[in-house]
Amino acid sequence: NPGACKRFCGKVNIDPFVGDQSDSEYNAPDKSKMFINYATELSQGPYKNQNDIMIPMGGDFTYENT
Repeated sequence: NPGACKRFCGKVNIDPFVGDQSDSEYNAPDKSKMFINYATELSQGPYKNQNDIMIPMGGDFTYENT
């Protein structure tokens, strides 16, 4: 699901992961669940016969056409 990558690989301006429970924007449980669901989708779809799943994250993949 190419659209699903947008949730994690920085191609869309989304809310960041906030793990500080005292922060009013704390969202660690929801973001964690979202990530696990994404990995599960991949493991049952295009990577179902593989032992590993590559999930690009962060700024390393921001400039993929350079």
